Amino acid sequence: MLRQIGPLRLRDLRFLGLVAFTGLAIALYLGTGLHMAARAGSGWRVLDSDALMRRIETGELRDREAD
Repeated sequence: MLRQIGPLRLRDLRFLGLVAFTGLAIALYLGTGLHMAARAGSGWRVLDSDALMRRIETGELRDREAD
């Protein structure tokens, strides 16, 4: 009975290691993707709050655009 438990545990540990490695690889891939998406000019729309406030203060934007 003890002979069956030893290899079973080693196989389980290898499987858990593979799962942990895969999770780490996915996390690093997503982290890199989010970092690249946050850069300016990456295709994501970034709100220029200073320009928006200037247009609101000058009256160029009104409530009807917000509605």
